[in-house]
Amino acid sequence: MHQASNHNDMGRQVRRVPKGWQHPVERYEPLRDHYERDAQDFDKMEEEKGLEEALNYYGQRPDAQEYMGVEWKEEDRVLYQMYETTTEGTPLSPAFETQEELAHWLADNEASAFADRTATCDEWRKIMGS
Repeated sequence: MHQASNHNDMGRQVRRVPKGWQHPVERYEPLRDHYERDAQDFDKMEEEKGLEEALNYYGQRPDAQEYMGVEWKEEDRVLYQMYETTTEGTPLSPAFETQEELAHWLADNEASAFADRTATCDEWRKIMGS
């Protein structure tokens, strides 16, 4: 089954989140990003190749409940938060106002860059593409 997602290096992705965002912690459920893109991709495949082919490829139509920020406005996404994407999205860090603050926090707290590997501040900047 294919899951559409936006991966950065080593299964890590910086996501823009609004102030006050708290990832649900009652189950710490993985949340994907880019609902609209994934739903459009599914719909396009369904239109071009049929529902059965789209379901075989994606497993199911994207469900907004499995995505974060579906209702957020782009201008409200003012903070940066690092997510791991190998399980489709759980946070590795708190949210910060700048990518620089995020890189320092990740390095200082020896956050996992991949499996049991950590990264320096410069390596985190490269992972973030900044």
